[in-house]
Formats: sequence, C-alpha cells, structure tokens
Amino acid sequence: MIHGVKLEDLTDDERLGLEEIVNDAYDKILSAANIVLSRCRKSLNINYLRKENPTLTEILKQMQEISGLMQNLNQAGYVTFKAEEYVKHVQDIVEAVESGHTEDLERHVRELNQRSFL
Repeated sequence: MIHGVKLEDLTDDERLGLEEIVNDAYDKILSAANIVLSRCRKSLNINYLRKENPTLTEILKQMQEISGLMQNLNQAGYVTFKAEEYVKHVQDIVEAVESGHTEDLERHVRELNQRSFL
C-alpha cells in the first residue's frame, strides 16, 4: 500500500508507471554494485578502498535509500528481493573494509562477482 492506496486500485497505466520506476531503481542498484565490484577487482587493498571517492560506505547508503524506496512502493516482489540481495553483498564488502578483514573482503567480492547482474 502506498499512502493508503492499494496496488489493485491503480489503473493499468499507473501500474506500468510504478513498474518502470521500480525497474529504474533496480538498475541504479545494479550500477552501484558494479562500481563497488570494479573497485574491489582493481585492488583488494583495504587502505586503497577506504580512500576512494565516493567511499564504499557512501555508495552503500545510496543503495539502501533506493532499496528503501522500492520497499515503500510496496514492491516486495522479485525485483525488490534481488535489489536487497545486492545491497547485502555490498554491505558485507563495506563491513569487511571497515573492519580490515582481507579474507572476508575477498570472499564477499567473490560472492558478488558470481551474481548475474541481470
């Protein structure tokens, strides 16, 4: 429900518009996750990753905001679920960088790299 409006109350055009917004948001999540992955594949040096601008933490916060908006649109379907998975992967990477755990960082980068990005 969006501010008291149920999805079934929307017209077909309104539903299509909402679907387009959710898909655009998902594309932004994928793009951000790809930026994080590219940086990590360039170097797994934690000091290097901490100095990048924008920081991995800033990218994660943007991803979390976008994912939250998707959830607020009551799109708890497959696309929102996949977006949340990418956010979780990036969150794991950020936590590994912040805590200085190289082994965890390597594992989380490998896991993100195995995703389809579709």
